[in-house]
Amino acid sequence: ATSDIRNIRIVSNSGKHKIYDLVSFLRKGDYSNNPYLIEGDVVIISKIDKLVKISGLVKYPAIYEFVLNESVNDLIELAGGFLTTARTDTIEVVRFTLDGKTQQSNYYPLDEIEKGKIFLENGDHIIVREIPEYFKEHFVLLDGYIKYPGWYKIVKNKTTLRDIVEEAGGFLKEASLTEATVSRRLQIDEKDPEYERLKVINPADMTEDEYDYFKAKSRQTSGRVVVDFVDLFINSNLDENIVLIRGDVIKIPEKKNYIIMLGQLIMPGKVIYDSTLSVQNYIELAGGFGWRAIEDEVRVIKAKTGEWLDAEDVTKLDPGDTIWIPEEPPGPNFWEVFMDGLTIVAQLAAVAAAMAAIIIATR
Repeated sequence: ATSDIRNIRIVSNSGKHKIYDLVSFLRKGDYSNNPYLIEGDVVIISKIDKLVKISGLVKYPAIYEFVLNESVNDLIELAGGFLTTARTDTIEVVRFTLDGKTQQSNYYPLDEIEKGKIFLENGDHIIVREIPEYFKEHFVLLDGYIKYPGWYKIVKNKTTLRDIVEEAGGFLKEASLTEATVSRRLQIDEKDPEYERLKVINPADMTEDEYDYFKAKSRQTSGRVVVDFVDLFINSNLDENIVLIRGDVIKIPEKKNYIIMLGQLIMPGKVIYDSTLSVQNYIELAGGFGWRAIEDEVRVIKAKTGEWLDAEDVTKLDPGDTIWIPEEPPGPNFWEVFMDGLTIVAQLAAVAAAMAAIIIATR
């Protein structure tokens, strides 16, 4: 839009005129800027000529029409006010110098801004910056089977995983340290360009390395930090005692006392965990292989990492692991084979008839 709706001029029959700011009415509900018109009034809306800008941590950062005698505080209010993460101890006002060729910055604290005595000029740019990282409160979330779950404050570059678990009262007896995880929220939105590229490619068109990479990334938990809770809290290996950062989420799931049996088995389901049993033992407890099972392609999916392993490479199962038996692909449907065969016979008959006709015609 090119119309200046912050400087609308209304001229009455008597020749008196007054300026009204329609944006102030729409944004702040200021009815003094939305007067009733009377017969004979002339409404004049000019083309935008002069502008000011506000950017950064306000609710409605934008370029606004310049209004004479408007203060920096007025513009901040018009822009909806500060966001909670706005730094208000130093607000920057960028202004052109008298020659109009260069700009200079002045910085004001909020208490001086709120006095309403710093007036705007055409071309001014107000910048409200974010609170620096070191000013922000740092919290992490503990969820699941821990004595006192919830949000906990940490000290930047100091509080460790072990510190926060102790502060939360430690694990409950039902807690599964094997499946416990730390997720780093600040990394969740980070995208892998190669993975994004492969997502739009047909797997049949990928190289072997590309397909292996695509499968591995598809199974990866976004933002997950590699840490072994068992090694840290049972074996006291302090190499696993990572320093936490703001936004980390620590999840402690319930301990699973079973192995999940999936695929071509006589009785798929959950089998009670026994550390002395092998993959083959669990298959036998699930009734053995189903009639379409591919017996030499059994896979184990680890509960902690989601990693897929060949059964023959697994020396020890852990609670919550999954044993998966794939299925032979279905053979051709009888009716489809019959119809295909019938079509071929019909085609051969047509060819034979055509050849016979040619032979007769040439005699």
